[in-house]
Amino acid sequence: MCEKFKPKSKVNAVINITDIAGLVEGANEGQGLGNEFLSHINEVDGLMQVVRCFDDEEIIHVEGTIDPTRDLEIIKKELILKDLDRIQKNIVEIEKKLRAKKDKDLQDETDTLNKAKALLEEGKKVIEGTWTVDEIHYLNKYLYLTSKSSMYLCNVDLESYKKKGNK
Repeated sequence: MCEKFKPKSKVNAVINITDIAGLVEGANEGQGLGNEFLSHINEVDGLMQVVRCFDDEEIIHVEGTIDPTRDLEIIKKELILKDLDRIQKNIVEIEKKLRAKKDKDLQDETDTLNKAKALLEEGKKVIEGTWTVDEIHYLNKYLYLTSKSSMYLCNVDLESYKKKGNK
C-alpha cells in the first residue's frame, strides 16, 4: 500500500494476540475461569476461536468427547448470556436517566439496546443484527462480546493434516 499511495510516513501493521484459556459451559455464571475469562475478552477487538478437532487419550476434553460444533455452540451461548446480563443492566441504567429527564438521544439508545436484547434472546449475536449508523454508535459505547468479529481456527493433529495431502 505504501508503494501505491506513497504516504509521508510508513507504519507497519501490528497485531497483538492474547491467548486466553478455554471457555466452559456456565462461564457466564462463574464456572471455570468464568468472569475472569469473559473480562479478558472484553478487552480485545476481535476473537480468534481455536477449536479442538483431534482425539488424544492423554489430553482430556472438559466435555468428555471431541465435538467442535458443540464447543462452538457452548462458546456462542456463553457470550450471548454474558451480553444479555450486561445489556439488561445497561437498559435499567438508561431508563432511570430517561425517567429523570426525557431525552430523544437516550430514548434512541434504549430502543437500540432493546433491539440488541431481542436479538440475543433469539440466540443470535449482536454482530448478526442489521444496524443503522446511529445504532452502531450506541452499541459501540458498550462493546458487547457478541459484537466482536470472530475467526475460527481448527486445531487438528499432524496425521489428519498429512492425510489431506499436506506436508
